Amino acid sequence: MIWLIAGLSFVLDQLLKFLFLHFLPYYTSVNSGTLTFNNTQAGIVTIIFILLLIGLFIRDRKLIISYSISSIGLGLVWGGSISNLIDRFSRNGVVDLGLGIVRTNLADLAVFAGLFLLFYFYFSRRMIEKS
Repeated sequence: MIWLIAGLSFVLDQLLKFLFLHFLPYYTSVNSGTLTFNNTQAGIVTIIFILLLIGLFIRDRKLIISYSISSIGLGLVWGGSISNLIDRFSRNGVVDLGLGIVRTNLADLAVFAGLFLLFYFYFSRRMIEKS
């Protein structure tokens, strides 16, 4: 299930970016960095983040797979991270959609939602174990 969710979030994000870049270029921008990192540094941070997620998965593989909320969360984070990483190295920046101050992409939303699900899973699990 993790790989299915990761693949879906990756494909949907790349498809949306392709469609926006080719049919609605006014609503897209390629951001070559973040607030604190340039494109190369952000790519390195993303690679480190992906390696940490792989370590988390290896350590808690049975636990993550046995609960759908954690599998969905990890799949969303992996799919979004890999999609943005590919953008950074193939387009020299991440494609964001939107106008004005509000610019994001599906990969960013997937990473945020996935991290929320993982934090919820780990903290709620610990609360249940304590009581």
